[in-house]
Amino acid sequence: MQSLQSFAFILIFVAVAFDVCKSDDCSNPLKIITVSQSGKADFKTIQSAIDSVPAGNSQWIHIQISSGVYKEQVLIPINKPCIYLEGDGSHSTSIEWGSHENATFISKADNTAAKGITFTNTLNSPVLLEATNITQARAAKIHADKCAFYSCSFLGVQDTLNDDYGRHYYNNCFIQGAVDFIYGQGQSLFEESTIYFSTGKSGVKKNGVIAAQYRDSPNDPSGFVFNKCNITGTGGKFLLGRAMDAYARVIVANSYISDGVKPEGWSQTTYVGHESNLTFVEEGCKGPGADKSKRVKWMKSLSRPELDKFLNISFIDDGVAPRRQADIVYNTLEDLAHMEAEQVPVDIEDIHEVPAGVDQVHVAMEEVPVNTEQVLIVDEEVYVAAEQVLIIDEDATHTDIEATARASKEEYVHIDGAFQGGPSG
Repeated sequence: MQSLQSFAFILIFVAVAFDVCKSDDCSNPLKIITVSQSGKADFKTIQSAIDSVPAGNSQWIHIQISSGVYKEQVLIPINKPCIYLEGDGSHSTSIEWGSHENATFISKADNTAAKGITFTNTLNSPVLLEATNITQARAAKIHADKCAFYSCSFLGVQDTLNDDYGRHYYNNCFIQGAVDFIYGQGQSLFEESTIYFSTGKSGVKKNGVIAAQYRDSPNDPSGFVFNKCNITGTGGKFLLGRAMDAYARVIVANSYISDGVKPEGWSQTTYVGHESNLTFVEEGCKGPGADKSKRVKWMKSLSRPELDKFLNISFIDDGVAPRRQADIVYNTLEDLAHMEAEQVPVDIEDIHEVPAGVDQVHVAMEEVPVNTEQVLIVDEEVYVAAEQVLIIDEDATHTDIEATARASKEEYVHIDGAFQGGPSG
């Protein structure tokens, strides 16, 4: 479970996207807490593991959750930031609860992340035959800044994911629901994720809405951006989004859209006559539902530079220009070099394509393009890359990256059969 790829994700994403890898946020050494229903771990419940974290925490806490269905409500309070929850995979580790009042999972603490977990609110499942019985049942509420979710699932029917407040990143996630099932005032980027319209296996056929966004002024930075996503579903027709406040913003780009979408695509709800304040956009999409000929007339169109501002990771980093890729590589290597030796080792077999006897760490995501180029892997050097977090400017080249990496060779972590490390501070 404590794979090198997992640690690399947390380290690179938090450091690059939110620039929080500084001493005043989350620091090393990493502390590991284990959870298992078998009793062969530090705790049997996820909440008890979180409760053990001291108030005012500023140290990375890696909570490893073994496979199983954990029937509990989970809260990360505001005074316990720097927590990373890692399950055994979204098909193996799940948190379930059925409640109208509270979400199954609530995060109020900044700098939190999760990977490989399914969050489910079971209240409307299976849905009764009368459609009026469907009610709010949130699988997760995220009311905190600088939060990331990787390979997680969020399952519900109405208001599944309350993306309430703060800057958030979702990658390779599965989000299911039928009524406003992604809603809130978050400033969030959803990438390479599946957005699935459904009322559940036993649900009634019902029309619905995917995104309900609450941006309330032209200066409000919030908005939902869906990039390279798969938008599909079954059991009814759906709108891509609707306005829940006067300046609502939802952007769908480079995504597949199924024929489940209604031809009009969007709704201004009560803001008739003020549609010019809304930002509902579709650009570069494909699929049977991507035909925009019958969309609402007030749907906006963005120029390429305007669109790029939202697709760039800087959208969730206050618009700060991202660092060159070479700088990211150097800083990541520097962070890796300072990781504490007493951390949990990762089997050398987990590291992608490492020749026997090599004493350098090779970390790479397979065939991930960076501005249409492939990630360069040089023997005895380290390149850490992921499309969602590594952004290369027009002046940076692979030659620049190689020169920077070679110049920083002394910063590398040398290993012999195991890698020692965790999220860096």
